[in-house]
Amino acid sequence: FNDTATTEIHTLSLHDALRIAYPKSARRAGTEGRVMLTVEVGPNGRVGSVRVSSSSGSAVLDSAAISAVKRWSFVPEQKNGKAVTATLRVPFRFILK
Repeated sequence: FNDTATTEIHTLSLHDALRIAYPKSARRAGTEGRVMLTVEVGPNGRVGSVRVSSSSGSAVLDSAAISAVKRWSFVPEQKNGKAVTATLRVPFRFILK
């Protein structure tokens, strides 16, 4: 498929990113959109809380973005040589081609 779902990370480095699956029902319906998530990353690099800070207007796309980011792990932020919890915004774009 040429359909894409992309994201950009601006503050923390991804340790392990998984490809984002474009939801089949959204593809069939021709649904596109942009989701902005606020993500808390713990000192262990794992994703803690996730909330939608800007919805795509589609619950299906919003849920796909949340599910994807929950499977990621990050290089944790460091302060004074110690890993700490960090919060970042993660945008997802779902585009049909």
